[in-house]
Amino acid sequence: MSKILDAPQAFIDMGRSDQASLTTFPTFGLGPQEALAYRKRFRGMIGVASKVPLKDRFVLSLVYTPGVAAPCLEIAKHPLASFDYTIRGNTIALVSDGSSAFGLGNIRPMAALPMLEDACILFKTFAGVDAFPICLDTQDVEEIINVGMALRPTFGGICLSSIASPRCFTVADHLARAVNIPVLHAEQDATATAILGGLYNALKLVDKMPENIQVVINGAGPGGIGIARLLLRVGFQHILICDRLGILDRYRLNNMNWTKVDIARQTNPENRTGTLSDAVRGADVVIGLSFFVEYDYACNGRHNGETPHSFCACSAQSRNHSRSSYSRRRCYRSDRAS
Repeated sequence: MSKILDAPQAFIDMGRSDQASLTTFPTFGLGPQEALAYRKRFRGMIGVASKVPLKDRFVLSLVYTPGVAAPCLEIAKHPLASFDYTIRGNTIALVSDGSSAFGLGNIRPMAALPMLEDACILFKTFAGVDAFPICLDTQDVEEIINVGMALRPTFGGICLSSIASPRCFTVADHLARAVNIPVLHAEQDATATAILGGLYNALKLVDKMPENIQVVINGAGPGGIGIARLLLRVGFQHILICDRLGILDRYRLNNMNWTKVDIARQTNPENRTGTLSDAVRGADVVIGLSFFVEYDYACNGRHNGETPHSFCACSAQSRNHSRSSYSRRRCYRSDRAS
C-alpha cells in the first residue's frame, strides 16, 4: 500500500525500470498476450444491438417499411426532429487520426481503434451516451474538418481524440465553428475539466483563492494548454507552462509553435525564464502531464523540500518507452508540504 501512496517514489522507480519490465501490466499483473486474447475472444469491445425486438410482421412493418416513412418525412420538414426520432440525440462520434494515441506516438488509425472502442465503453457505462469510433486514414487538417462536417447529420456531438498537437487545436477550433453541434477534444477539454474539479477541492483544503496562487503546468501539449486556457477563464492569474526546454515565455524562439506562442502571451505575466526546477520554486500548484516532468518534480521536491502545497496531478508514462509500455498510471494528491 505504501508504494501506491508514495507518488514521487513511484515515479523514481518507474524511471529506473528497464525495457523488459515495461512489457507487462504492472498494476494488474497482466501481459500483452492476456489483453490480446481477451479482445480476440469478443472480436472487439463494442457492437450494435437493436432496441426493438422483431417478434412479428407487425413490428417489422412498424420499424421498417412502410412505418419508417413517417419519421423520414417529419425530419425532412423539421430537421431538429432528428434528435427525437433517431439515435442522433444520444450518440456522439469519436474521431481520431491515430497520430497521438495515449502517448504512444503516431500509431496510425487502425491501431488507435481499440483505444476508441474502450472510450465508447466509458461513455456508455458512466454517462449513458452512445458513442461510435471513427478512425480516419488521413492526417490532413482540412480533410479531418471536412469529414467532421459530413458526419454532422448522424451524430449529436463530436469528440476528437488522439490527434497530435498543434493540429488538434486547429481541427477543434475550425470544426466547432463549422457545425451546429458540440465539438470537444478529449485531451484538451476533458482533462482540463477533471483537473479543475480536483483543484477546486484542493484549494478548499488549504483555504486559498484561485487568483492568489502560483500554478505550474508541466507539459505544453493539448492537455497542458487546455488546462491553462480553462484556468485563465475561471480566474487563475499566475500560471507558468513548461515543456522540455523549460518555461514558456513570449520571447522564446526555440521549440515553439503557434499554440505555444498564443498561450505564452496569456500566461507568465512576470516573463520568467528557466527550467522546470526554477518554475516549481514557490509554486502552490503543480500539474504534471508527462513522465519526464513528474520524475524531475519528484527528485527536486525531495532534494529541495519544495513540494507544492495544494495539488499535484500526474500522468506517468515515458515517451521513450511508450511503444513498449503497457502501463498508464494516474495519481492525484492534495496535501501540504511536510
